[in-house]
Amino acid sequence: MKPGDPPAPWGWAGEVCVRPEALPGELALRLPFAPRWRAEQIAGCFVLVRCSVESTATRTLDWGLYRRRALAVTGVHADAEGTELRLWLPQDPDPGHGWLARVAPGDRLHCLGPWGRGYRLHEQTRHLLLLAHLAADPGALARLLPLVNPTLDRGGRVAVVARVAGDGPGGPLQVPLPIPVEVRVAVDEEEWLGHLEETLAWADQVCGEMPMAAWGAVAETVRRVRFRLDEGFCQMRVAAEMVCGTGGCLACVVSLPRGGFTRACVHGPVFDLTWFA
Repeated sequence: MKPGDPPAPWGWAGEVCVRPEALPGELALRLPFAPRWRAEQIAGCFVLVRCSVESTATRTLDWGLYRRRALAVTGVHADAEGTELRLWLPQDPDPGHGWLARVAPGDRLHCLGPWGRGYRLHEQTRHLLLLAHLAADPGALARLLPLVNPTLDRGGRVAVVARVAGDGPGGPLQVPLPIPVEVRVAVDEEEWLGHLEETLAWADQVCGEMPMAAWGAVAETVRRVRFRLDEGFCQMRVAAEMVCGTGGCLACVVSLPRGGFTRACVHGPVFDLTWFA
């Protein structure tokens, strides 16, 4: 295991809990153990959640329901009552996501994880730039949240460049951010690229939740502003279908620009942008 790699995945059952400040689409689970996970260590990783409630009486599961769903980590918090893991639950027509959205506080969900390779904050990073395409994915910024506080805690600064839908005055981010975080919001591609150009020279590292179709424009802008795209400077999370978590089913396979394929659940879902640019 390399430094920054998430711990080995394993199975456990988390109890559904409710928080007043919960984000729309966020699922919080109280863990029956105290893992030594740091938020930045599992940012970008995912957990396979069984769409079936564990019986508190018999400790058994109904295995006849939907397959597990891969939910991205949005945070991990420890307090006097234990450890809480927060996951992003997409709000879409998927029947498994719909079933998970209806679970009640106190239900126990069986999980496997964390899986995959997430974002890696470099020790020398003091200026972190986060890219979030909220117009394409409302959960983009929420999945980047675990990177914010660790950067601020080390005395660094964080800036967010968010692309939102153009049908409102900037579009609410719906994600609570610490006051020191600078936020730039764009409602069209030209404005978004302008914000990107202005912040790239400032950034020590870039982490993004962008559609793969936009990765080329990001790489081109990095090369124009910084003259080259260095390995380790920019990381992006790919949106792929995660079914088994081990790469065996090949549902998560994505093609590489130079030919060949890679498995997102094993080598990702977070990739260095140099892989694709």
